[in-house]
Amino acid sequence: MAARLPVVDGIQDLRDEQGRLAYAVRGSGPPLVVVPDLFIPIDELDEDPSFAQLLESLSSFATVVLVDREGIGFSDPIADWDRPIFDTWASDVERVIRGVIGGPATVFGFGIQSGLTALRAAQTAPELVERLLLMNVATVAQTSGPSDELLRNIDGESDFDFGSMVAPSRKGDVGYIRWIERAGRRGASPADARRMWLSIIATDVTGLAAIEVPTTVLIRPGLVWDEARVGARAIADAIPGADVIELAGADVYPNCGDIGEVVHAVAEAMGAAGVESRGPALLTLLFSDIVASTERSGELGNARWRGILDAHDEVATKVVGRHGGTLVKHTGDGVLATFAMPSRGLRAATALRDELARSGLDVRIGLHTAEVERRGADVNGVGVNLAARIMDQAVGGEILVSAAIPLLVAGAGFSFCSRGGRVLKGVAGEQELFELV
Repeated sequence: MAARLPVVDGIQDLRDEQGRLAYAVRGSGPPLVVVPDLFIPIDELDEDPSFAQLLESLSSFATVVLVDREGIGFSDPIADWDRPIFDTWASDVERVIRGVIGGPATVFGFGIQSGLTALRAAQTAPELVERLLLMNVATVAQTSGPSDELLRNIDGESDFDFGSMVAPSRKGDVGYIRWIERAGRRGASPADARRMWLSIIATDVTGLAAIEVPTTVLIRPGLVWDEARVGARAIADAIPGADVIELAGADVYPNCGDIGEVVHAVAEAMGAAGVESRGPALLTLLFSDIVASTERSGELGNARWRGILDAHDEVATKVVGRHGGTLVKHTGDGVLATFAMPSRGLRAATALRDELARSGLDVRIGLHTAEVERRGADVNGVGVNLAARIMDQAVGGEILVSAAIPLLVAGAGFSFCSRGGRVLKGVAGEQELFELV
């Protein structure tokens, strides 16, 4: 029987006769094993705000189990290099299902490494895979074109833009590019990454017609990567009875493009009840604003101020993602973000203020928890307006909240000081505000 060790920063160890695997669990509901792609370790996933949003949404209706495959992150190195690498990684999925979940689970794979690992797990342990979920998955043979360039990229001898091919919607997104590069380096050394990629190229997953596990294939027909688009369609055609759901966009990965559409497709495939709706929702809203931004931009000039705003946006994006929030939009000199819990919003507000202060930026922040209406990626309603007006009342370095928030986080270790009643523009009556201290 596998033994579970205590949680360390959300990462746990599964130890069995085959060694050690790192995994993490979040959410509640039917089990969903998510296999990250590339060489990105699970402790880096939250550092991309979009991936954090994806995981938060999935965990609203499922018990999400993330696993570092052998050779990646905190899991053991690959011990048997003679064994086909997808057999090794499929075994990792099987071990996590047996040792952590204890029964069949839905397995979600996307891209080449993650997707073919999930496929192989459905072949080698069908009794443990309740449903196979694939998104834009193609075989190695179908996508052999960029292999040499990827190897040269690993060796630092090529500037091949793999990111623009698999995630065109994130092209020019400096934060995303830096995350991919940093996370990949943390997941595996260049030597290990090269050896694993050579093993991937030398292996493949065949025999798709023999798969008996119920399968749902998510495909974005607009994929920029032509080989992946054709290959994904061929896999869907080869698996008997596979359901195909077409999604909008041109990105390979579920954390790029319309994340909400991906989440709803996964929930539909799993038959999950209670999936987060795109309609009304109870959320904690955070508005921030740089103090005296007009005066500072005039003093510094447009070019320098633009650089400061870019740095501000990068910090805000990371902080919101790190605390499990959703960055709704940049507001010019600030942001609007939402959080599923007020405690996350409060911690994010403190971190945002403190990190920007170290960069010489003074911000004011307002928070309110309310039912809002979600329309696509945006939110609106009376509660959104109230949160913005609360921020307007704050001075530099101050975090003001509505009277609802101290009640919701009572006993959670936060301290507040009343700032008295205020008349807010466009809001009926006087509203008591509190400062987070």
